[in-house]
Amino acid sequence: MAFWKRRQPSTETDPSSVTDPEPLASARSAEEISSVLLFSGDAGRDSKTVEVLLDAIARVSASRDLDELLEYVVDTAISTTAAERGFLFLAELPGEQPAVRKARDAKGSPLDEEERWSTSIVAKVVNSGVPLHTMISGQGDLDLGQSIIDLKLRAVMCVPLGVRSTGDEADRQGALYVDSRAASREFTDGDLAVFHALAQHVSIAVENAQRNSEALEKARMEESLALAAEIQKSLIPKDLKVGTGFDAFGWYLPAEHATGDFYDVARLSDGRSVLMLGDATGHGVGPALLVASAQAALRSYCKILDDPARIVQMVDEDLAERMDAGTFLTLCLVVVGEDGSLECVDAGHGCTLVYRASADRVEALTSDGPALGVAPGFEHASRAEASFEPGDILLLFSDGISESAHEDAPKALFGEERIAEVLLEAGRAGEDSKALCERLSEAGLQFSGGRRDDDWTLLALRRTP
Repeated sequence: MAFWKRRQPSTETDPSSVTDPEPLASARSAEEISSVLLFSGDAGRDSKTVEVLLDAIARVSASRDLDELLEYVVDTAISTTAAERGFLFLAELPGEQPAVRKARDAKGSPLDEEERWSTSIVAKVVNSGVPLHTMISGQGDLDLGQSIIDLKLRAVMCVPLGVRSTGDEADRQGALYVDSRAASREFTDGDLAVFHALAQHVSIAVENAQRNSEALEKARMEESLALAAEIQKSLIPKDLKVGTGFDAFGWYLPAEHATGDFYDVARLSDGRSVLMLGDATGHGVGPALLVASAQAALRSYCKILDDPARIVQMVDEDLAERMDAGTFLTLCLVVVGEDGSLECVDAGHGCTLVYRASADRVEALTSDGPALGVAPGFEHASRAEASFEPGDILLLFSDGISESAHEDAPKALFGEERIAEVLLEAGRAGEDSKALCERLSEAGLQFSGGRRDDDWTLLALRRTP
């Protein structure tokens, strides 16, 4: 939220060290002002007070523009009290010092940014929470803040603002302030009461605006996540076609807040099959668009190239031109030939396991290079793996599964070891790729109690005996 200006430096002494002005009418508590002083018994005056406050209530209820409403409140405060100037101070965030949000004159025009005010009185009211009005009768009888003397102020009135937070944060502080140089103007307890009532409506207005803003942001986020989910859904391949003698299966379960996983199977120009699984950082539409772009680029390069390392290199160069700082995409690309040859390029992913039926064990395909977008220009390399024999199972997965927390022990993660155990059991049982994914997803969901803070994605390939 942009403010009219930040607090201007002045030659005035630190408010905490200044002897407070002696008000000719003592400062009173907010409760006393609200309950006793608002109505004077004068029918004409009280009727005007009611009119002002009813108008303020109507404005607060109907207004959708907070800036216009705050200008109205300052203008009303000036006209009601016959002051010359009015300021509205409000902290931008909880815990920050209040800054000028609106500054107006008696003609309803904005004040120049260099205009000064009594910082000592504003500080006193904000820190104490007690409304104050004072009549300055002369310079010799009071120890005044320098700005009061410099500005030749004769009457000052200030009341606190408190904007309640809708969450766990502290309240935002502020103040409504008016002053006058006219020797004939003296703010009364009645002025202070009306002034304080207006300030309460300012607090309500800001709270309403804050809630509206939060509601709009929530709606925007929900729309963004829904769109991201649709994008990701469209990326899921309808049919995983691999060479003869293989069965493949992919499984995807989005998190409560959609992120950026994808999997796919494509063909190289030499006829070999390519299995790929990627995971982009972040949540919402951005990561979804990133993986959509990466998947499209991978498919395109697979059609014209047969070197998996070169394919990853080309995609990395393409994405580096469009990725924001701090955004990256991990990717594992595995090329499988019908003869069982296995070649792997890993860009910061690392979540790849192979069950070797002949040895009855599970081994990990280790990560070689950085994620895409982390080190532009890095020369990715492919690595030949041991031949993929009948009964072997290749499993690619996202870290959403391995890093899912136990429902009763948040620091206990499902982990790669448990995934390897499930893969070993499925391999020994001779299960196909679909059965493996179902077994693993069930184990993960049981461990986490169904909670998912990240997408869960699996891509399995089994060479049939």
